[in-house]
Amino acid sequence: MPVKSLRVEILDQVYPLRVEEGDEAFTREVAAHVDERMRAIRNDVTGLSDLTYAVLGALAIAEELRLAREEIAQFNATVGTDADALAEQIAAVLDEA
Repeated sequence: MPVKSLRVEILDQVYPLRVEEGDEAFTREVAAHVDERMRAIRNDVTGLSDLTYAVLGALAIAEELRLAREEIAQFNATVGTDADALAEQIAAVLDEA
């Protein structure tokens, strides 16, 4: 797939990136999320270096990802249990018929 160049701004710094054609909007959304998290941290805690804000932002985003993965795992477990119970109910009804 062809590669395109684009620029994103994170914490007042412009970063040139190369992304696959068609991924530009997604990359901009991800960069906006990173920028938003870093700005929120910078607003809460002032006087740190941009590198420190970047590390704290990365930790915050990693925490979001971990929590989302835990939620998905719980959902999958619930769906699996519910599907098993439903399959048993269907089997019982079919056995009665």
